Amino acid sequence: PMEEINKEEIEEIIHSVVDGVCGGHLPTISQQPQAWTLGVWSSTVHKLYKLIKDTPISDPEHTELKERLSNILHCNDEQVKQICDVVDVRISDLRRAIVFESCTSGESRLVSFDWDVKLVVGGSNMNQLHTTLLVLTLSIEDRKGKLNHVSIEMGKDEATEFIASLANAQKSVQALCVPKRN
Repeated sequence: PMEEINKEEIEEIIHSVVDGVCGGHLPTISQQPQAWTLGVWSSTVHKLYKLIKDTPISDPEHTELKERLSNILHCNDEQVKQICDVVDVRISDLRRAIVFESCTSGESRLVSFDWDVKLVVGGSNMNQLHTTLLVLTLSIEDRKGKLNHVSIEMGKDEATEFIASLANAQKSVQALCVPKRN
């Protein structure tokens, strides 16, 4: 069916499909090319969505995507190149969507946080005099949308360890988001 439509229609459909993969709206029936029946339109949009969503985007050559477009949608070389060009243009949107989906697939998600530093000037133990504490308050939204607030108190050593683990987590996420260049 792809050979029945022109370049502009292909580009519009692909951008709309990428919008859908990124959490936006999929192509609407008003974008259906006149050359296609409703069944062909629906099937093609569904296949394109699945191909773009399920194909690894970390490959800058799009080897797997090219192969799947040729085999599943019977795209010619020019159409495959055009689709891969749109994916290249929207690669940062696709990466963001993948990271967001990965982060929200669990039971809860972090909505916001607040922190405060407190100085403890007295306590039952002499070691606790003039101790600095970090109070971290996390606002966590569960799957049903209920907001819970969790407060955590940490001493200096615990806070340092916590910050180091966050830095390591950030490096891991960045490694997932940045493609490896040869």
